[in-house]
This record gives sequence, structure tokens and C-alpha cells, in this order.
Amino acid sequence: MRLIRIMCRERKSSFSMAHKLEQLSYEFNVLDTLPTSALAIFIVATYGEGEPTDNATNLLDFLNTPTPSFSLGCSSIQNLNYLIFGLGNSTYEHFCATSRLLDSRLQSLQAKRIGPLGEGDDDGSLEEDYLAWKDGIWVSLEKELGWIEGNAAAVPDFEVRELKLSLTKDTTTNHGKEKVYLGELSQQALLSTRGIHDAKNPFIAPILKTRELFQADDRNCIAMEFDISGSGMKYQTGDHVGIWPLNPDREVERFLRVLNLDEKRDQAIEIISLDPALAKVPTPAPTTYESVLRYYLDISQLASRQTIHSFARFAPSEKARDVLERLGTDKDAYHSEVAEKGLRLAEVLILAAGDSLTAPPGSDQISV
Repeated sequence: MRLIRIMCRERKSSFSMAHKLEQLSYEFNVLDTLPTSALAIFIVATYGEGEPTDNATNLLDFLNTPTPSFSLGCSSIQNLNYLIFGLGNSTYEHFCATSRLLDSRLQSLQAKRIGPLGEGDDDGSLEEDYLAWKDGIWVSLEKELGWIEGNAAAVPDFEVRELKLSLTKDTTTNHGKEKVYLGELSQQALLSTRGIHDAKNPFIAPILKTRELFQADDRNCIAMEFDISGSGMKYQTGDHVGIWPLNPDREVERFLRVLNLDEKRDQAIEIISLDPALAKVPTPAPTTYESVLRYYLDISQLASRQTIHSFARFAPSEKARDVLERLGTDKDAYHSEVAEKGLRLAEVLILAAGDSLTAPPGSDQISV
């Protein structure tokens, strides 16, 4: 589903076309009713001995009958234009078997595949496999369906509203009477009575102490004690803990500076999705700019080529835009200048602007 959202956002921004996102929760016999201007996208995974996932089994069972019962009584689906991207692992014998089987059956029913069959290898880089396939797809869409890629105006997925709220006092807003989220994981955590702790209302347990049990060249083992006093819970055999990662101060400070939000870090905000089908709000509300960057977004991972490319149109200068475009489209440049150095997104944006990573976060040397 995430991959479909990415493709639809790219279609919206690249082609200035309306879009409609539908999950595969429909009657398969209506495939013969789709107009030739429509495009069906199948994202299909393979597991085990070449078996489909549970949510793809019904589709394959329907299509693999000798004469599928399409709604209009058609024996073929010549009207259907489709894309397929398969997910698998090349260390298994039946790599992407499900997507290959689906593609073969659709073509035998005279459906038309647009562009090459995409295959993502989990043993390598799914993202790079997707990007290589996607780049060829846009060319095929222009040739087969007349979709001409251009520089459409940026269409936002979210609206950020700055709110007049105190960070410490209860305030009545359109959300009701509540506090600002400053890293909490549930609404219950904001209340004076925390309620019962469970997967949706986790207890944040501080670490009391850790000790090394043994250490080898390639791994180590740590015993860790947590303080669950005040939680109302008692440890039972089989209980487990979740890791709640925080972004380090340096990365948070870099991002605040790059986005010119250093002086607004404590501003209370609400993030609204402008297209809920494509963009799910990744944070609770209300929260603050700093809390979003510290607790709710992963800004510490390696900057992906696709993310870098998406920032190019918002670059502060033509030079910075050219750098981001190059890193976002040139696989070799990305690997040598970003991946091999382990650069995070804020670091890439700083370098694109021509500033040094040695400048301390918050320094005026960082361009915005």
C-alpha cells in the first residue's frame, strides 16, 4: 500500500493528473469493465515455495479458472492496462513466482502490460529495484497512454497549522481539552490518570542499569533492567519490551536549522492531511516542530535517493537544486557521495546548499 501511495503522489506531481487510489478489495470479475484510460497496478509478493500472500490468493484463483466469469460475460480483458511490481528474495528458488504467474495469466487473457515487469529483490535493495523499474515505466506511460511527464506545480500532501497553545496547560481546541504531545505515544499518556498500559498505551520504562554478559568479535549480549514501578504491571515470563528510538540532538538541531525552524522549535502545531488516501499524518496532534523531528519522524536513517529527489524542487538555489537532482537520479553518484558516507537527509541538504558538515548545528554558516 505504501508503494501505491508513492506512485500516486509521483503521478500527481509529475503529470498534473487526477488520481484515485483503490485497495484490492473489490470483485475481481469487474476487471473487464475498467476503461482503457485506467491503469491497474498490482504489487504482488511471493513467499515460501513460490506461494502468493493471503490477500492475493483469491485473485489468482479467480483468474486461473479455465474461463473466468467476468461481469460482462467477456472471455478476455483486452480493455485492461496494467503494471506489475513483484516482491521476492533471490535466495529462494521461486523468486517472484507469484508476480510472474499473474503477469503470464493476464497476458493470456489479452490484458496489456505497460512497460517491463518489475521485480524487487529483498536480498539486495528493494528501493533501487523499484526506482530502476519506475524510471522506465514513465516512458512507457507516455508512449502507450499519452501521459506526458512535465514539471507540474508542487501539490502539498499536508497543511501545517500553527496553534496558540501553551505547552504546559490544558487548552480547549478543536481536539477537545488536552495537552500538547511532547513525545508521548498515546492520548492516554497525556492524562493524569494513565489507565491500563497495553500495546496502544505503552508504559515508558526508564533503564535502571545494563551489564555485559559476554562479548565476541561479531556480537555482544547485554542484560538490561527496566523500572516499571508505577505502571501497575508485574513482569511475567514471556513479556517483551519495545525499543522507542529518539533522534539524536545533533540531527534534530541540523534539521531545525535547515528548515529555518530553530526559533520556532516550541511552536505548537497541527498537521492536516490534504489527501487522506495518499498521505497519512505521521504524528499525533497537537505537537511541536521539535517533537516531530525528535520523536515522530525517522531523520537519522540513510537519506534515500527518492527522498533526495523529492526535495530538489524546494531547493533554495539553482545550484542546490542541481545537486539534489543529480544525487536523486544518478545511481552511481548517490552511492559514492551519499550511501558510502552514510549521510542523513539534513546532511545532504546542507551539502547541497554548499555548507560544511563541520559547522556546528545552529551555526549561521548553514544556508536555508
